[in-house]
Amino acid sequence: MKLNLGCGEDYKKGYVNCDIKKSVNPDIVLDLTKKLPFENNSIGEVYMHHVLEHIPYYDRLIKEIYRVCKNKAKVIIFVPFYSSHCMFSSPEHINFFSPETFNKYKNLFDIRFRINFFRKRNKILDSIINFRPYFYCRFLAWTFPASQISYKLEVKKLKMK
Repeated sequence: MKLNLGCGEDYKKGYVNCDIKKSVNPDIVLDLTKKLPFENNSIGEVYMHHVLEHIPYYDRLIKEIYRVCKNKAKVIIFVPFYSSHCMFSSPEHINFFSPETFNKYKNLFDIRFRINFFRKRNKILDSIINFRPYFYCRFLAWTFPASQISYKLEVKKLKMK
């Protein structure tokens, strides 16, 4: 099973589309600040596009995602980059994201990230900033702010003998 959490009007075929707003007609009306209504190790992929910046205490949600996901499940997350003007465009944006945001979950996930200048990929600019992302973050992020950062997490669960 695949989940599209916080789907809004981005209804994805082949996914169980979940949102807190009934008005967007999700498959499941779901509050992401609560326990997820899925069985342990039952999910093969989770997709979230510009959702986590709105979730208070998203640590609980990340741990819930880990609980419901199978070993090697993919978790794909897009959020505004911390220096993006979009990050400051809404009072509903309460979390900031950088390349180091998910480091505390290294025991649960293999983590890869990619910083994007624009929401649509720009191969040249994205390649430059991702060649040395920590240099970019330290010295250039506020002068040349990127739009978003994407994370690709792969669930790591120990196999029981």
